[in-house]
Amino acid sequence: MKYKDFGYELNIDDEVRLIKYHGLDTNVYIPDVIDGHQVTIIGESCFEDNESMKRIRFPKNLKKIENSAFGGCSKLLELHFPNTELTIESLAVWKCFSLKRVVIPQNVKYIGTPAFMGCQELDTIIVDEQNKNYIVIDDVLFAKNPFSLLKYPEGKIDKKYIVPQVTRIAEYGLSFNLHLKRVLLPKSLYVIDVGSFYGSVIDKLSIPNSVDILGEAAFCCCDRLEKIVLSNSIKKIKIDTFKTCTKLEYIEIPKSVRYLDCLAFTNCQDNLIIKVHNRCYLKNKDKLQLNFEIGEK
Repeated sequence: MKYKDFGYELNIDDEVRLIKYHGLDTNVYIPDVIDGHQVTIIGESCFEDNESMKRIRFPKNLKKIENSAFGGCSKLLELHFPNTELTIESLAVWKCFSLKRVVIPQNVKYIGTPAFMGCQELDTIIVDEQNKNYIVIDDVLFAKNPFSLLKYPEGKIDKKYIVPQVTRIAEYGLSFNLHLKRVLLPKSLYVIDVGSFYGSVIDKLSIPNSVDILGEAAFCCCDRLEKIVLSNSIKKIKIDTFKTCTKLEYIEIPKSVRYLDCLAFTNCQDNLIIKVHNRCYLKNKDKLQLNFEIGEK
């Protein structure tokens, strides 16, 4: 079942879910109605890896944009989402290397994380002031409740950033920015989520003692990170947390940590010194082949 360049299906509500776009247009117009049915969903991978589209006009009754719907749209320049009660699933828009501007209207109700990951040129995010769920401060996207940093644009060129009084940095929230070298974290912060700083160029960081959750791969591929001071409230250091942090020479594990994954420091320097409760481990010598269960039970 097709309508011109769109493959689609009808869902249980008798509404159109777009399955695949087959066209080559530079400016893509998604119709509001196909064969008498409202277009309400852009399905998973619908526009994935499209190499011609630069701009898109969304249907006026859109309800959901599914995972990877716009993954790898290399020529896409901007996205102006419709003013509907829209759900944007995690990774709905990612690896759009030319994307520079995103506009989020008043009624958009949910943006999944990771959000806009791998959009290397993105430097402008605009959110309508009347939106109840999201806000932008200095081009950085935040969720209002709880107050969380969702995405620091990867194309933003500032070298230093003071994070406002958030409680959480979302998955890949500060990842892949190749300009930002220094980040100051607030004492209100509790969670540094999965991949929060993945692939960033920060060189030094102090994590406040309020942080008690450090996600997997939080600092993975931070190959310029030379010094980090961990929170004394963290209980676990998980797989790939510091993977490929190739400039890191020394790290002290706080006494609060009860579990240290053996793969937390994969591809780091062989002479990396890891201090665990007054005992120092040399990565190359001790190999960290077993998970550490440390501290008092």
